Amino acid sequence: KILQERLGVNPGIQDLSKIYSSIFIFKITRLILGLIFMSFFSACVFYIVSTLFDSEFIEENGIQLINDPSKLITVSYFALTTLSTVGYGDLAPLSVPEMIITIIIQMGGVAVFSFSMGMLTQMIESTSTGYNR
Repeated sequence: KILQERLGVNPGIQDLSKIYSSIFIFKITRLILGLIFMSFFSACVFYIVSTLFDSEFIEENGIQLINDPSKLITVSYFALTTLSTVGYGDLAPLSVPEMIITIIIQMGGVAVFSFSMGMLTQMIESTSTGYNR
């Protein structure tokens, strides 16, 4: 009905299903990219804090000995396990500034993943409602 009013067209069932599928795929892609960005941003913040405060995290885990892409992957892995609150235990903050940043990242992770799951649920509900019309 909204498409009829805005575009002045009367799309058929096939067209509506394509539109709803495209919107759903776009929203899922946007959600995934947002989570990747959040993980990358958290990794960068953690790495910067670790280097500014002469971190034990970097030295204990041998991160200073590996090349730059591997540093990014290792710190991103730590940030993602922290954001998702899984925390495998193989990497852990050792200094107080690192612990503070980790706490902030964990709280942000809970908020982001809760928001993401709410958005995903809303998208699925609206898509299934759209198909039933």
